Amino acid sequence: MKTYQSESWRSRHGAPPRTKSHRERILTLLRERGPRGVLASELYDQPAIYGRSPRNRVSELRKMGFDIRGQARGASDWFYWLSTETRAPQKPRSAGSTDLPLFGEFQL
Repeated sequence: MKTYQSESWRSRHGAPPRTKSHRERILTLLRERGPRGVLASELYDQPAIYGRSPRNRVSELRKMGFDIRGQARGASDWFYWLSTETRAPQKPRSAGSTDLPLFGEFQL
C-alpha cells in the first residue's frame, strides 16, 4: 500500500493549517446569518472559501464548543445554524491527542 506524504502528515497533525481559515469563514457566515442559518450546499458550492469538506469544519467548530445545530433539508441537503454564542471556545484537538500529561507522577 502506497502512503502519500499528505496522508502521513494528517495522521500526525490532524487537519491541514488552511482549514483554520475555512472554519473562521464558516463561523463568520453562521454569525451573520443568525437563525436564518446556511445550507451545506451553499458551503460546498464555494470550496475556495469554505474548503472541500465544510461538514468537517462544522464538526471541528462543535468540538471547540460552538453550539451549531443542524437538520436535514430535502433529500440530500443539511441546514446549519449557530444556536448560542460560545464565550471561550477551545482549540480543536489534533487526531490522536490526549489531555494526559507528558509525564505522570511517579511514586516509589
